[in-house]
Amino acid sequence: MRGQVGTLRGCREADATALFVHSDSEAIGLIERAHEHGLGVPDDLAVITYDDEVAAAADPPLTAVRPQKHRLGVLAAEMTLARASDPVERPVHRVELWPTLVVRESCGGTAPVPARVSR
Repeated sequence: MRGQVGTLRGCREADATALFVHSDSEAIGLIERAHEHGLGVPDDLAVITYDDEVAAAADPPLTAVRPQKHRLGVLAAEMTLARASDPVERPVHRVELWPTLVVRESCGGTAPVPARVSR
């Protein structure tokens, strides 16, 4: 709790208007501390979290960066099995998995509505 209060104090001193928080539970606690200290989310401070496990259940619902956890697990298993079957000749692989941004109320916006395609 003390760390969150210090973070909020630092945001005020720096005139920060947004904060990116690593986990959903940490972001939820930070929003609670913000309310206790007179800061409104998203009016005074936009909050974005990383994980999106319980972000939608927060008050307000948290905008979140959602990693591809399932896909990462599948790729890790596939690469481990491939390496186990050929440990000497298997080349090194670099894998990039892009997360998804899920826009919710904690950043003052809503998800963009896809444009309609007329034919």
